[in-house]
Amino acid sequence: MEISSHFSGILKFRENADSYDATFSVDNGRVTMIPWATSCQKAVRDALYGDKHRSPKQWLCGYTEDNCSIAILKNSKLAAGFTSGTDLRVVKFSTPLIIKSTAAGCRFDLKTFDRMEFYGGIVDLLYPPSVAIKEDPSGIAYRNREDYTKTYPVEINEEWFEVQYTVSFADLSMETGKVPDYRNSIHSVMRFLFPENRPVENFEQYFNYGLRLFQFCTGRSNIWSEIRLYGNQISRPMLTWINDGFIDYANDALDVFHVISLPSLGNRLPNLLKLLNEVKTAPRLSFLPKRNRDAASVGFTDITDMCVAFEREYALAKDKAKEDLVVAAEALTERLLDEVNRAENCPEAVKTKAKSILSQLKSYSPSLRDKIKSVCGRFRDAAKPITEQPGHDGLGIATFYDEDAFNKKIRDFVALRNQASHASVIWNGGEEIIPHLKLYIYFSVLFRTGYTKEESSIILDWLFNRFF
Repeated sequence: MEISSHFSGILKFRENADSYDATFSVDNGRVTMIPWATSCQKAVRDALYGDKHRSPKQWLCGYTEDNCSIAILKNSKLAAGFTSGTDLRVVKFSTPLIIKSTAAGCRFDLKTFDRMEFYGGIVDLLYPPSVAIKEDPSGIAYRNREDYTKTYPVEINEEWFEVQYTVSFADLSMETGKVPDYRNSIHSVMRFLFPENRPVENFEQYFNYGLRLFQFCTGRSNIWSEIRLYGNQISRPMLTWINDGFIDYANDALDVFHVISLPSLGNRLPNLLKLLNEVKTAPRLSFLPKRNRDAASVGFTDITDMCVAFEREYALAKDKAKEDLVVAAEALTERLLDEVNRAENCPEAVKTKAKSILSQLKSYSPSLRDKIKSVCGRFRDAAKPITEQPGHDGLGIATFYDEDAFNKKIRDFVALRNQASHASVIWNGGEEIIPHLKLYIYFSVLFRTGYTKEESSIILDWLFNRFF
């Protein structure tokens, strides 16, 4: 089930009013409205246009032409248009989000929900719906629901709820005399189950929770899944239309053998979901491809984005060697500052300059190259089953690097970053280890989540083995 790209209806701007205020039509997220001429025009105008001190974000609610409840998000200020002959006060704006009920003919509150469901799409790749069907030569047979449903408690930003992945038969129709459409009617789902209703204003927050997990598991940014909401003790879903900004989706470009499956994450799935979505622990994954045509290429921004990712992983890594360097730098700074203060016959301006230089030593931080070497070095042995698959070097599929050769490639990669910051990249071979660098970032993220290096190697083999 999806919201049509083109539909129309009526909207209400005044929450306590008995009548509706405008006619509207939607064309691929572009909303056109014509407010009605009523005795309450000033109230309508104030509700629609607001004032300069009020947030432009507003939910416009009403009914569609097929008599279903609708809520359209307006998140920008509006300006009225004019038509020849008559001022119709035509209003147009682009909406990022539309929510529509599937229960026709009744009033339906779209402003709260207690379950968000990521239905089909990329979830079918991360957890194939075939797991619900078992082999039975006598006919079609289904496994017990408990066998293919996993539910975990999760806490993100001090809020508790449950995450569940399973297979849904909600759209399976058994019409007399017709063959059931199993291919298009049975889909995998991942759900967020909330202990109480959540306001629709929180939609984007929870949507991003799932999106970040799916992007991590696929190594792509441009993924898609249908989003359904449930609430108010009504079993029928509320459908959503989202303007996510992607011009294509990676769903058809990927397959189940080249993603991190949800079951492979085991009982630490909630830990990963939390780590990916909290500001203090979230990795920087902006280097992931945003369109299909870029998946096999390297752009200027990819290089700088990956360097940012390494800076982040180094900063969050709990590494005794790193801590020892900081302690040593602080101790040396104190000794040198003492020498500066005791220096005789030295101008005060020179001492001040020396102290300024030493303050940089006290807040010691290694070079970007050393940070990348540090992160990669921690996982090099664990990554070898993926990066050095037997015989692949002899066949020319992959290059095996010893430590010195790889460190030289890191130096070349950092040189690319320095050039990219000045918009004049000259490729020097440093880009050849980008698949390795992505792999090491993933190792670091999983290790911070609580997976061992060996567990991480098994999990990441699915996502990365085709690159080596």
